Amino acid sequence: MISIIILLSIGVIVGFVAYGVLSESGEGGEKKEKVGSSGESEKAGENKNKLQVDEKTGNKQKILDLLENDLNPSDGQERKITNDQVEKMLGVSDTTVGRYLDELESEGKIKQVGNTGKSVYYTKKN
Repeated sequence: MISIIILLSIGVIVGFVAYGVLSESGEGGEKKEKVGSSGESEKAGENKNKLQVDEKTGNKQKILDLLENDLNPSDGQERKITNDQVEKMLGVSDTTVGRYLDELESEGKIKQVGNTGKSVYYTKKN
């Protein structure tokens, strides 16, 4: 009895997977072109991607500007910024901020101080 239930469960799972694969492709196995409700073309998709890249570039520059200009401590300490500060400034998610900071760090523009948690902050590389 239990083996029948297991076999039926496996069959249902395989059926859902197969349905998902087939619904994404045409009958001849060719991938269907997904078109938005407004008839979005490939050109419109490229424009959207360019806007996203431009926004990302602008947000990364805002982070660098904040480190360079706005965070000017008078007591001689280094300028630093946290993930939470960037998140509030840009109005984006924690994940997005993490991605921006990781990219800026891999580009050699900032450095991370600390490993994890609330003690982590970023400074501009000299």
